[in-house]
Amino acid sequence: MRIVIVGGAGVLGTAISPFLQQAGHQVVAYGPDAPSAAGVEHVLGDATDFDELAAGFAGADAVVNFALRAPRGEGRDEQTEPVRAAFAVGVGSVYAQLRVAARLGVPAFVQISTLSVLTGYGVRQRSALEPADGTGVYGVTKRSAEIACEAEASRTPELTVTALRLGYPTRAEWWPAWGNPVATEPAGIPELDGRQYAALHPADLAAAVALAAARRGPYLCVPVTADVAEVALTDQWPHPLGWRPLYSLP
Repeated sequence: MRIVIVGGAGVLGTAISPFLQQAGHQVVAYGPDAPSAAGVEHVLGDATDFDELAAGFAGADAVVNFALRAPRGEGRDEQTEPVRAAFAVGVGSVYAQLRVAARLGVPAFVQISTLSVLTGYGVRQRSALEPADGTGVYGVTKRSAEIACEAEASRTPELTVTALRLGYPTRAEWWPAWGNPVATEPAGIPELDGRQYAALHPADLAAAVALAAARRGPYLCVPVTADVAEVALTDQWPHPLGWRPLYSLP
């Protein structure tokens, strides 16, 4: 498949690209920055610009959206420009990408979401069956993006839309620990009530992305974690995509 990754030059897009290539896929990074991963094609473009998106999505078998603008720092989620940018990229660009993909007849769209749409995930046990209730700019924009995905899937049934709610995605060299994508070192192995569970390895994330890109059918929103023992998230197995992580803790 020709897979266009919006925000593909970012930390996670870069991390999964080699694994997608190893599986035989052609990877294209769409965005302002050139990718550092070898063999990845770069298409310069703005994730909120309909015309540029149309040029970038031409010939795509699937579009995967990693684009993100999250306010960082104390009080930033109540400042005009950071919040405006977060909604423009986190919600507006998702709507634009979905509309362009539908218009061009792209078969599949994969939205990279987060389990942060569930308030307290990682601090207390949650169920994958519970409705999204996340707060703050990050949680609200991700929830809003999922709504846009579900709406477009209903509007254009020919476009298969899948939202992947990631739990602690990490770099390969940090696994099984997790670290913020903008951090220079990992924060540690995820843990709840004294029980550890692994962060999500990029090889496993790439496998889930590929399965979502290949599937056909109605809208689907699923968790993607390496928490095989359901320490922090219950009701996630068997996985709706038939996916299971290769990298997990015993």
